Amino acid sequence: CVIIKELWERKFPMLIATRGGSKSFSLAVYSMLRALLLPGRKIVVAGASFRQSKLIYEYCTQIWNNAPLLRDAISSYSGHQGPKGGNDSVYMYLGDSKITFIPIGLGETIRGLRANDVVCDEFKSLNQEIFENVIAGFASVESSPQEKVASRLDADFNKILGIEDQTRKDDLSISNQIVIS
Repeated sequence: CVIIKELWERKFPMLIATRGGSKSFSLAVYSMLRALLLPGRKIVVAGASFRQSKLIYEYCTQIWNNAPLLRDAISSYSGHQGPKGGNDSVYMYLGDSKITFIPIGLGETIRGLRANDVVCDEFKSLNQEIFENVIAGFASVESSPQEKVASRLDADFNKILGIEDQTRKDDLSISNQIVIS
């Protein structure tokens, strides 16, 4: 619970633990919680190899297969829910949210993805230049652009009227996030 709470509340959290410290499983749980509790999220889980990102996908699939209440809770959504395989990536759909699991490899085939949350497992195995120029760019999209514009207009209007702004500027529950482990 402490690990999930820390991941949730930080914009750029790092999960550091020993081998067997449940990092990959924790990231699977965290990704699914983020997708469920923040509808419409786009989450990218990246590993240096497809094997690493698929490991987290397999944990998510295992949770999905063993959680009838979870499946029932999102059964009203149209379209395919749960895990779905692909050739170069695999996906999990949870309500309006989508988790995409990708390999990084040399980085030349993964450009163009956009996400609200990026999770990088085995960060030490990633090329730093690829992370900075490609992966970090996945999270450059606003999680809710319309709400951000409306919030800024409200804040500007309140400032003109001399009313103190009551909104939190660092609300991490809806801002984009990059997690590394």
